[in-house]
Amino acid sequence: MGHAQSVHLQYQTNSDVTQEEMTGRWVDPFSGYNSPAQVTNDLDPETPAQCHTDALDFLKGFPDSSFDGAIFDPPYSFYELRRCYKAVGKDAGKWGALNNYWSKCKDELGRIVKPDGKVISFGWQSMGLDMAVALKLIGYF
Repeated sequence: MGHAQSVHLQYQTNSDVTQEEMTGRWVDPFSGYNSPAQVTNDLDPETPAQCHTDALDFLKGFPDSSFDGAIFDPPYSFYELRRCYKAVGKDAGKWGALNNYWSKCKDELGRIVKPDGKVISFGWQSMGLDMAVALKLIGYF
């Protein structure tokens, strides 16, 4: 059984984080325009992402433990989600229960990231992976 460690990361910019922490194969289900991940997705077809599909469906398409890490940086509020995807003709209504949707995405990240992998969550503290998912990722249980 692995042992959980608390690590406080201090970086000047998001670029510092990605250069230091991202090794191996990474996935980003909400990649936008400038993701450093090798496997990218964004609903907006104007972005340079490799795929343009619903993030949850995108994540479900990968086998268990297929990535060394993931970036989790979704549109955090329902307002932001609607603003981002209304322009591409997508109905944000199914994401009305936003926390449930994000929980499902995080569950999928916990499944597809290797046990010793990393998930970098940018943005609000409340959007981070919960402790159970984090401990599972590092092989604690």
